[in-house]
Amino acid sequence: IQTGLLGMWAHNEARLTDKIALRSEIGMDAAIFKANMYSEVAFLMGSVITLEPRFYYNLEKRVRKSRSIEGNSGNYFSLKTSTHPNLLNISSNDNVKIVADVSIIPSWGIRRNVGQHFTYETAFGVGYGVYYGKYAKLIQDKGEVAKMYRTSFRNLFLISLVIGPIAIVLKLAHNPLGQWLLLASFILTISYVVIGIIEINRSTKISDSTKVIWTICMIACSFVTAIFYLINRKSIV
Repeated sequence: IQTGLLGMWAHNEARLTDKIALRSEIGMDAAIFKANMYSEVAFLMGSVITLEPRFYYNLEKRVRKSRSIEGNSGNYFSLKTSTHPNLLNISSNDNVKIVADVSIIPSWGIRRNVGQHFTYETAFGVGYGVYYGKYAKLIQDKGEVAKMYRTSFRNLFLISLVIGPIAIVLKLAHNPLGQWLLLASFILTISYVVIGIIEINRSTKISDSTKVIWTICMIACSFVTAIFYLINRKSIV
């Protein structure tokens, strides 16, 4: 059983190899919000199903340093795949509806044991989601998805632009913080590259061959391509 600030879930983590595990999860995600169409603050809980392969990359290092790896205590990369199928919903407002969705989120996280029976973990990632079901058109027609991609790409790029040079300076100075900032910069770069590729391939303004060129450039030379993409975005998507 796992709980967070907003939600509660039951999960199982099955060992596939010495470093790879498959986490399955079912539970309830929660949200508290106030939309323009509602006069009061609304509370909502909706069912969620998740499958998440995890690669724990530093277990051997923790063993060498005599640190516990009980319960997969370590750092990991994962590919979190979730769906909110709109099967069971609890809401303080009968007019609030859940839009069913599927999301895939590349993530980086840490997991640690607290005593013999408790663990805590946190993760960060940016990914791609699609809406489906009878309420999906209400979201898509408002252009909220496109706005989210635009804002996320710009913010992630700017944050990585700031963190990257700081991380390099700290790494050269043999400061332990430099390694973590480099890792954060790497994750941010992957995140904005994924969002950029998704936006480019959803575009109706450019040809398929142009989409291929932009995609290759975004992967091969992400920093320079991201600058040109931000400058020319209106003519691309």
